[in-house]
Amino acid sequence: MGDFAADLLGNAIVVMIGIAVIGLLIKKYAYLAGKKTDSVLAKLFGEKTSTKTRAKSSAFIRSSVVRKSRGGRRLEVHFRDGKIITGSTYKLDLDSIGFHLVPLEPVDGKNRIHVNFSDLRAIHVVSDFDGGSEPPEAGGEVPAEGQDIKVTFPDGKTIEGHTLHRFEPNCRRFFIVPRDRGGKSISILVERSALDGIEMEGFKEGIFEASGQDVEGDGKKPGKAPLIQNESMGDLYFSMKNYDNALTEYEKVKKEFPHDKRLAVKIAVCNFNRGVNFVKSRKYVEARAEFEKVSEDDPVYGKAKRKIRKIDKILKDAEKIGG
Repeated sequence: MGDFAADLLGNAIVVMIGIAVIGLLIKKYAYLAGKKTDSVLAKLFGEKTSTKTRAKSSAFIRSSVVRKSRGGRRLEVHFRDGKIITGSTYKLDLDSIGFHLVPLEPVDGKNRIHVNFSDLRAIHVVSDFDGGSEPPEAGGEVPAEGQDIKVTFPDGKTIEGHTLHRFEPNCRRFFIVPRDRGGKSISILVERSALDGIEMEGFKEGIFEASGQDVEGDGKKPGKAPLIQNESMGDLYFSMKNYDNALTEYEKVKKEFPHDKRLAVKIAVCNFNRGVNFVKSRKYVEARAEFEKVSEDDPVYGKAKRKIRKIDKILKDAEKIGG
């Protein structure tokens, strides 16, 4: 009886090993089928795949990739050199240096490419690649945070519409929902460095900004401050949330251009964010002083006033407890 059990156990082990080996072989050939379809077929049938067959296989793989990418954003990517590439992407991180695109047609033989934002002027998020679908209905509601805006490019082309979110003065790129909804563009991501000007309520930049006189009575320049190194450094510090150093750099430029609106907005936002950081550290007196620096003309004035009221309440309650 013991010998029979031992033989049965031995046979079971052999069967399990056999099943494992078969499983590995299936995985191996499945991998080959996915990666080297043509070569596997040629080996199995003893035939050489023709160039035409390989082309069909490549086209099938590419169309499969594009079909899968239909679940992502459909984009019409406009480059600064005039080139346009259509394709899809699953991730569009505005704070990154670029994104990966699956083009409808291969680019330099590649079915997936990386696109740098710095090479672009705009990205159109489209409803359909061939324009066959119905365009979005006109007269849609403007998002609560959106603002009317007009931008222009060096070639004279302009886009009018409203921002998808509230415009941030330090942003590198932003979305616009075009006013002309007859086209297939649902929204347009504009690369700010590619623009010639921005115009919106309370903010003008580039060719839209009033030039003013050459020099005022105080000897300061009233016109637009050029984007010099100090402001660029300030923008870099701001993106790193180092508002102290950002403010220092902006103040250097303000000494020469005290009436520049772009700088005024950036400085106001820095003061506001410094106040927020002081609140987080429970330094309410210092926070209140920062919020007080925000003037009525600044876009964050309303938020600053609300913060001041909350701080006053906190300080008043603290006095009652301490008294």
